[in-house]
Amino acid sequence: MSSNIVIKRICEYCGKEFDARTTVTRFCSHTCNRRAYKAIKRGEKVQVIKKEVEAVKKKPYDDIAVKPVLNVNEVAVFLGTTKQTVNKMIRSGRLDAENFGVRLTRIRKEDLDSLFSQPEVIISPWELQQEKEAAKPLKRNECYTIMEVLLRYNVSPAVLTRMIREHNIRKEQDGQNIIVPKAEIDRLFDGFQTKESEQKENEDLLPLDPGDCYTIAEAEKILNMASSGVYYGILNRGIRKERIGRFVYVPKGDIDQWALEQLPKYEREKKYTVEALAKLLGRSQSNVRQILDRHGVQKIVGKKGHIFLLKREVDPLIPLYKRC
Repeated sequence: MSSNIVIKRICEYCGKEFDARTTVTRFCSHTCNRRAYKAIKRGEKVQVIKKEVEAVKKKPYDDIAVKPVLNVNEVAVFLGTTKQTVNKMIRSGRLDAENFGVRLTRIRKEDLDSLFSQPEVIISPWELQQEKEAAKPLKRNECYTIMEVLLRYNVSPAVLTRMIREHNIRKEQDGQNIIVPKAEIDRLFDGFQTKESEQKENEDLLPLDPGDCYTIAEAEKILNMASSGVYYGILNRGIRKERIGRFVYVPKGDIDQWALEQLPKYEREKKYTVEALAKLLGRSQSNVRQILDRHGVQKIVGKKGHIFLLKREVDPLIPLYKRC
């Protein structure tokens, strides 16, 4: 049935004006009608896919919600943060955690839930002022560059990096240099010799004899430490060091004393072996073992299975059992 009316309308798909023959006509042509229908169906499929994606994303949350113990990654997912943020919360004591080894940090779910029930922390005006001061950029005239610290206190870059990290000293990038506050660095190295004072003292000292010294590499093996640990200990202990040719030398006596202090107390004492004690007493080793068992003398097992006896426990028995 034809219609005689003509109405000006806007096509819902292409947006062009057209003459409609009915009051319910929405599109200017069959082509626009077909394309609009396909767009609607395509949109419905996209919505279905989005719902499936949301369900997949939500699954880890559902799995985490029923687990009593979580790792750092799972806590980060649960809180919507990064692993670094979670580790900062653990280090600050805000979040309780237990470390059972490398990458084995575990957090109880109940501790995580209690995180949201903690009372609001009241910050004192002094703490607020400290935070504001920390937020201000460092002033160049009140700071050292890293190179200035290395030259002033004669430390290695590895040792300085370790000390800055351990003492949480603030640092900032200033152009091509990294700067740190002078007051904090001077307080940290209080008691350490500056390069200038060390040079003045060394002028009055005789040069080290390489024959009576260890190189840093030899000290690393004796102390079972990395080079940064050796340099850090040398600075803390005030051990003299001197570069001779290609190597840095330190006195043997100081390093040997340092190594001795690292040993357990019983390893520092003088000892006998069972064989040496048997020769001293003029008896067989089996007889010596019977004597030791009778008097309850402590036997110390060495690294390679050798048995040692403390000299202070054995010396009182020697006059009693020594054969002429």
